[in-house]
Amino acid sequence: MLMEHPAVSLVAVIGVPHESHGQEIKAVVVKKSGSGTTEEELAAWAKERLAA
Repeated sequence: MLMEHPAVSLVAVIGVPHESHGQEIKAVVVKKSGSGTTEEELAAWAKERLAA
């Protein structure tokens, strides 16, 4: 399934070390130029569509 947000230009999802879990997932998001979308708005959008 393809998921796109109109304010997002590019996303990279990586694994980073975590003390108790070994690794956790981090996402690096590049917003489109001129986008007024906030980090909180993107996080809420993702939370509605992605598994925890």
